[in-house]
Parts: sequence; C-alpha cells; structure tokens
Amino acid sequence: MAVKRFKILSKKKILFITVPFHAGVVEVAGSWVPLYLVYLAGATRQAGYETAIYDAMTKNVSYAEIEQRIREFKPDFVAVSVFTCTSPDGILVIELAKKINPKVQTILGGVHATFMYEEMFDLALLWTSLYAGKVRGLSLNSLMP
Repeated sequence: MAVKRFKILSKKKILFITVPFHAGVVEVAGSWVPLYLVYLAGATRQAGYETAIYDAMTKNVSYAEIEQRIREFKPDFVAVSVFTCTSPDGILVIELAKKINPKVQTILGGVHATFMYEEMFDLALLWTSLYAGKVRGLSLNSLMP
C-alpha cells in the first residue's frame, strides 16, 4: 500500500508593531491596548494567518528589543500604523524589518499614511504596501505577493 505524503504548509506570519514613540502628549493619555491592532490581528487570524502584536510604545522598549522580537517571530509580514509624529519611527521600524529580512513584506497604514500618502509614496521602496483610509474592505488576499 502506497503512503501518501503531504507537504505541510506553514501559516503565513504577520507581526503588528506599535512604534517606540514617546512624547508628553502621548504619555499623558496613559497606556492602552492598541485596539486597532487587536481588530486587525483578529481578522488575520480568522483568515488563517499566525499573528502577533508587539506593543513597543507601551513596553517602552528600544529598537534592539524590536529587532529581537522580529528575529524571534520570523514574520512574513511586518505591519506598522503611524500618525504624523510617529511616522519617522514607523519608517525606522520598517527599515529594521527589511534589514533583518529583505524579503519580508512590509505594510504601512494609519492616519499619516492616509493623509500624507504622496509623502509616503516618495519613500515607497521601504514598504511593500501602503494602506490609506479604513481597512474594513481590505482583502487579505491582497497581502499575498
């Protein structure tokens, strides 16, 4: 009797990262769960992806800890959401992910990416995808190269 061999396909991994930005205005509001990333992580898990959230802002960590987390999780995708004052840090996180693994698919979204999309497109070599506006209608199939 012949034994059928099946190739086991591993799940694609997505790592959502909050940027390690700190300023008085942000800290005054306190620490909170990045609910927008919880929604995205839930949707991607439901679609069959392995997901993780690394809240670098709340953890008050450096880029060295972010690098360690990226190396440990070995994501296929790294997603960062930015608003205007965090966009430089978001770019640094994307650059770090690409330095660790040049083949990683990188995603940038959020308020700054939505309203300053021309500026973000000028930096288009840094990331694979730029999402402007609400992601409610995002097809997870669009994440696949």
